[in-house]
Amino acid sequence: MTASSRPASAGAPRAVVVGGGLAGMTVAGELAKRGVPVLLLEASERLGGKAGALPQDGTWLDHGYHVFPGWYMNTRRLLSDLGIAGHLVDIDRVHYVRAGEFPRRHTLYAVTSPRNLWRNLWSGLVPWYDAILASYFALDLASTSFDQRSYLDRVSANGFLRSRLYATEGVADAHHHFVLQAASIPNYEISAMTAKRITASWFRVPNPIFSILDGDLQRTFIDPFASALEKLGVEVRFERAVVEMVLAGRRVASLRLAGTTEVVAIRPGDLVVLTTPHAVARSFVNDSLFAAETTAPPNDDEKLLSDLVHLRSAPMAAIHVFFKRRVPEIPREHTILVDSHCELSFVDVSQHWQDLDVTVLSCIASEFAPLAALSPGEMKRQLLAEILTWLNGVVTEQDVDLARTRVFPNLSAPLFLNTVGAWSYRPNTKTRLENLYVAGDWCRSRVDLTTMEGAISSALSTAGRVLRDLGVSDPVEPIEIPAWPEWMLRIIALAFLPAVLALKGALWLRGKLRGEAV
Repeated sequence: MTASSRPASAGAPRAVVVGGGLAGMTVAGELAKRGVPVLLLEASERLGGKAGALPQDGTWLDHGYHVFPGWYMNTRRLLSDLGIAGHLVDIDRVHYVRAGEFPRRHTLYAVTSPRNLWRNLWSGLVPWYDAILASYFALDLASTSFDQRSYLDRVSANGFLRSRLYATEGVADAHHHFVLQAASIPNYEISAMTAKRITASWFRVPNPIFSILDGDLQRTFIDPFASALEKLGVEVRFERAVVEMVLAGRRVASLRLAGTTEVVAIRPGDLVVLTTPHAVARSFVNDSLFAAETTAPPNDDEKLLSDLVHLRSAPMAAIHVFFKRRVPEIPREHTILVDSHCELSFVDVSQHWQDLDVTVLSCIASEFAPLAALSPGEMKRQLLAEILTWLNGVVTEQDVDLARTRVFPNLSAPLFLNTVGAWSYRPNTKTRLENLYVAGDWCRSRVDLTTMEGAISSALSTAGRVLRDLGVSDPVEPIEIPAWPEWMLRIIALAFLPAVLALKGALWLRGKLRGEAV
């Protein structure tokens, strides 16, 4: 990241960025590159937010494993600008394991050839006929026009499937496993619009399915990013949690900080960019802010912070399981534990990181709510018991280094959920306050997904809006997420529709003859 455009001057408008996660760091960097003075306020003692890592017994452990699909164009450009794209390790397959079957696994490959498509249809994860119908559902969904955006946002992916003549329980089950791992939200809650974006992007860039870093995110990604911000002159203040926005009319006039009498003054001409999680952003709504928002001239492009109450989030816990030895049966790619109670998946980071001499599983629990009220010790026991149940016959509890195994419940850092109807309440780049902007994975973006790409894409859009409002001549814009033209996908879908309906009809007839529920 190199500086460009105009130099900063003492009298230049200043941007105060609240929140030092990926969105806040990206906004700060883009503004600083173009000569805007930036003050970044972060509530914790480090940058990165949910994308960072924490030191544990001499090893840095991620908040949860992160993946970089091939279509993460803006994230990959950032990694390239930081000079760290070489740390990416491409993954071209994902494994599924059923309870009691390990080390047997069902493998799905990146669909880059007819051979891989054939292998996926016969992977054994679902019957071949459900695999065909599930593949067609993905094509059908990806080809649905965005002219129906309002409809697609108000129906779940599962609801959209139920409206199709070829729907089966097997298709719903297969798509549920894919979407839950891709978006960390069940198929019956994710909006059809978000599922369409995910599917269309993977159709366009199927390989790699995703990449991972060859080290923990803090040292491999966040620390180099923080160093780049320092070189650009961004002023970072840690342990500065903003608890109130003090208004003057419809402007933010100052920011009150927690546990101190310190106040950050917002001068005339200055602006504030709010990049905290949406629950924190919602906490700033009080009588004066609500009145300022609701008495402002109506603007469909500028949403209300008070409407963030309609957005949902949920914790996605992580557990890092250290073994006492190398476990050769563990594959190097990601493994999903099919139908596990907490929807567990893992990757053996010891096969990708350089400083680990024993198997270390970085696991995430996409369905952690049932365990959220338990004590930390019981959380650890329950998650570890479930993992060992699926890996039974290969490892036992005696193989686990219990002292080093750590659980991160992440209860204070839940993930925004792309639920049905959320799009209507998600803000764009600016609020109805004159000098308050927003960015984050919970904001509207071309990605429409709770991911690093969503946070970075939103931040680029917001930085561009700020720069245009400041009159800077070279505002930044996010890269468009790649997708094949909808008309082309629709033609292909229509061409296969008769065969798909014939297959569904044959399954229906078979079920009738066998007396099965259809």
